[in-house]
Amino acid sequence: EERAFVFWSYVAAHAPSRDIRVAAERMAKEELGHVATLRRERRRAFHAERRAGPKAKADLPALEIRLAEHLERIAAAPGGGAVPGLLEAAGEARDRAAALSATPFAGTPLLDNLPNLASGHAVSLCEFLLDCYLDLAERERQEVPRMRAQACAGELIACLQRLRAVSTS
Repeated sequence: EERAFVFWSYVAAHAPSRDIRVAAERMAKEELGHVATLRRERRRAFHAERRAGPKAKADLPALEIRLAEHLERIAAAPGGGAVPGLLEAAGEARDRAAALSATPFAGTPLLDNLPNLASGHAVSLCEFLLDCYLDLAERERQEVPRMRAQACAGELIACLQRLRAVSTS
């Protein structure tokens, strides 16, 4: 579903006509909806199986900065530089943090129960942030903030692909 979203986004960006662009954007949004559904179900399964434990309350800008630091560390590590785009993804995370500090979203209950695992590992943190943005997009009633949350989700999907490339190389 994530790859399909990226594919349709690419098609929309390079479409030779308006009709193709509109159709590709519609498909990309549909795939993003599928990603949201899968992640929502995954969250339900996680919460059904998790053990009770201390959880930290977090805010999106701080988590984005933490993600940027993880990405920069991975890029600097042996083999990390072989995956293109990690430093760019770190820059995007810092940009999202700055934008969130200036114009925060309404909020998501996911931030009230930050899993301990999400704070310490780049992939799990990236997945958690993606879940937050997808949840924000689902809850948002106004078009501009919804599109902003969806754009953040799209960047995090691309970031996850880069991180997974590091783990497979």
